[in-house]
Amino acid sequence: MGKREPVSVVSLYGARKQKRNINMGGVAQTSGPSRIHQDCPDNFAIEYEEKIDEIRQGKDGRFRRNLSQDIRGLMELYEAAQLSFHGEYILDEAASFSSQLLYECCSADVDDNLSRMVIGRLRYPYHKTIARLTRKDFLQDLDQGVNRWRKTLRELALIDLRKGQSVYQGELAQVSEWWNELGLSKNLKLVRNQLPKWYTWSMSVLIDDFSLSLQRVELTKSTAFIYLIDDIFDVVGTLDELTIFTEAVNKWEYGAVDMLPDYMKMCYRALLDTINDMGREIYKRHGHNPIDSLKQSWASLCNAYLVEAKMVRLWVLTNSRHAFGKWEGEYRSICGAGPLILSLRPWPNQWWYNQFA
Repeated sequence: MGKREPVSVVSLYGARKQKRNINMGGVAQTSGPSRIHQDCPDNFAIEYEEKIDEIRQGKDGRFRRNLSQDIRGLMELYEAAQLSFHGEYILDEAASFSSQLLYECCSADVDDNLSRMVIGRLRYPYHKTIARLTRKDFLQDLDQGVNRWRKTLRELALIDLRKGQSVYQGELAQVSEWWNELGLSKNLKLVRNQLPKWYTWSMSVLIDDFSLSLQRVELTKSTAFIYLIDDIFDVVGTLDELTIFTEAVNKWEYGAVDMLPDYMKMCYRALLDTINDMGREIYKRHGHNPIDSLKQSWASLCNAYLVEAKMVRLWVLTNSRHAFGKWEGEYRSICGAGPLILSLRPWPNQWWYNQFA
């Protein structure tokens, strides 16, 4: 049996990428487009473990220090380590090892452009970053190239960047106008007023398609109410007031506003107006009104918030976590994902079906 060629650090990234079925190619591995993800072969797990072993040495199995000369390879090793599952301690070690060597490289006498690329990779790993928000670093990297394809790619990236900025700024202006007209942040001084953050989450979830403006705007509205209602339950309302508010949301009737405290009335009306308008807009565009599912989702969320409020107050009175026992199952169900998913799911779109259907 012939001696195998030493495996490169970069090939580990390719192996890890394929193992997790992720369509992402290593920069140092290929100059062409990323290959479409494939199903892993039966013997792939064995090959993957062999690749890891080949860049480790010694009885203690530590990574080889001579890899410090392969800076681009270390960046790919660091990216590979970001794809680890819980309990994959070798990849945790790889992350620590590669980041340490990369920081040492930055402090040494290396090319300024390469040092900037390393720092950018350490701060913003590809799989833990919103790529569109780090595009300036990408464009700076392209500036260092002289190849014709790099110049063309940079021109396309600039066009995409400017288009994205225009679209996202317009959407943020739209939801800001809606939020200011509601006036809830002025009426409820103790609740969070973080519209840019709420919009950023919606934008990052639906960032791959500029045409999803309406979906991003509507998702931001739902996110805003989740934060608003959460703050009402956590820091504003008494337990009696929260119980009444939850009953009103379960009824989903404008007439229920009369039984609410004054500071809750505006929030309740705004919630019903926003979600009912969302249902009507979906019906107008697609012939289906999801309002029943939306009402049920918001009622479930408020029911869970009420359970949480009761648990917290009981813990304050008894100073004992054992008091949580009878509500444990309900408490674990507290999540704002329901209203968010249902706010988005009824909007038919090919991209949405490709991603989540």
